[in-house]
Amino acid sequence: MAAPITVLVLDPQPVSNLRQTISGHDRIVVAVKTPSLARHALQTMLVGVWICDITTPGMDFKSLVAIAKCTNPMLRIILTGPKGTALRAENLIAAGKGSCFIPRPYQPTDIKKAVIDEIQKYIESTSNTGEKKILLKPQREEKPQAEEYGDEAVKLGKDMLGPDPARYTLLNLIGTGGTGSVFLARDKFLEMDVAIKVINPKLLTDPAVMASFKDEARITMQLSHTGILRFYNFNTYNGCYYMVMEVIHGNSLRDILASNGPMDVETILQILFQVAKPMDYVHSHNVVHKDLKPENIVITETGDVKIIDFGTATLHNKIHENDVIVGTPEFMSPEQLRGDIVGPQGDIYAIGIIAYMMFTGCFPFPVGTKLDDFFNGLRPAFTGVTPEIAAVLEKATSQEIDNRYSTMLEFVNDLAVACNFRLA
Repeated sequence: MAAPITVLVLDPQPVSNLRQTISGHDRIVVAVKTPSLARHALQTMLVGVWICDITTPGMDFKSLVAIAKCTNPMLRIILTGPKGTALRAENLIAAGKGSCFIPRPYQPTDIKKAVIDEIQKYIESTSNTGEKKILLKPQREEKPQAEEYGDEAVKLGKDMLGPDPARYTLLNLIGTGGTGSVFLARDKFLEMDVAIKVINPKLLTDPAVMASFKDEARITMQLSHTGILRFYNFNTYNGCYYMVMEVIHGNSLRDILASNGPMDVETILQILFQVAKPMDYVHSHNVVHKDLKPENIVITETGDVKIIDFGTATLHNKIHENDVIVGTPEFMSPEQLRGDIVGPQGDIYAIGIIAYMMFTGCFPFPVGTKLDDFFNGLRPAFTGVTPEIAAVLEKATSQEIDNRYSTMLEFVNDLAVACNFRLA
């Protein structure tokens, strides 16, 4: 079962009726009333469709669209507002800052049809671009820095921003999306290949975004484990900010599940074992990932596992930002959804959900689940697995933190026993 598409609604007016109207089995609706909350959602979540009231007070629409397109390049934007704003909406659509306009008061059938259409266009665009691939095996031929890699890529030339050319030679574009473009590069001094993520310059004016990048670099550079993507440097050159990382070739667990469906028991346990070791190491260093999900688990071409993306990680006993919830709802523990401090047991909750997906190929939540359901305490239903496996998953995802496993390795060992499998 494919992950539901997130639909973000920015509307200063009550949105309960709209949320109910546009809800569906293939989507999760996130409704916010202020531009600041919309900004945070667009920066931290994979959003497929954004419904935006262009008359929202205090909104810098141009800035929000820039952030939205950087983080979610294939995002579809449905503009709403009073009928008198139709001309403004048409101009925005013509400028590429919107997909369609639904005037208020909207007919339920019109807004629902628009959402369905835009979700389909979003799915088609991501399928055509292959953007959901985490890392692609790069071509080895060298390309000049002045070459243009497409509208969504950072274009690098003599008058454009890029990493220090005296130290790095860009070889190939690996991928774009999120908050920048990732290139295969050659470190001339060390004579080794590296991955360089060039931060989109449109995000550099946002202090919160820069603080997040620095936090990720600071935390990841303190960790040293073969199961964690190595982070070499975070630097700047002539106004260009870039991250230098290890190069890995492989596919995310999300892509593997989408292509192959449920896995056999031995494969599941071997992957989980390789996830548990670096995650227990991370926890022993007082760090919590906070966004552990199949997209952030990469299986390399040699069968090794790498944990990536510590962009939302925090030190234990530290809240990332007051009144801001960071993460992906399907994998978030009850305490994280409440906005409480998240410890290692938050990551253990997430691995319980991930393990179920590996066994069954689907989420342990009913079709049509909405964001409110998670906030209201929706519990995962571990059907389709044996009672012994379900009992282990239920302990890992217990509502009570103290009832969960102490370590991730303890969880995997119990799961192996439930499967009658002996880990090497």
